[in-house]
Amino acid sequence: MYLSPPDVHCLGPIKMELSEPQANLKAALHVLELHHSKLNTTKAINLLPANTQIREIRVFLESVLEEKAQRKRFDQVLKSLLQAEFLRVNWCFVGTI
Repeated sequence: MYLSPPDVHCLGPIKMELSEPQANLKAALHVLELHHSKLNTTKAINLLPANTQIREIRVFLESVLEEKAQRKRFDQVLKSLLQAEFLRVNWCFVGTI
């Protein structure tokens, strides 16, 4: 909506003079920064204009990378805990035979 606003003709028979809507890149980038965890990163970047500078989306990218790194660490800890539990259960099972 911010990057490709609707056409003025979609408003119907309104008799006011309306200017053509303009893309609001600043607002779109703000939405990306606030809601990065709820968005598909690839699709969001593809919707940005081609002339968008990396420095303009730096905060968004840093947030996404930090979230992905946290998720990876969480998954590694979970995997280790599951492996430890598996070994403990196997050891208990073998010990009862």
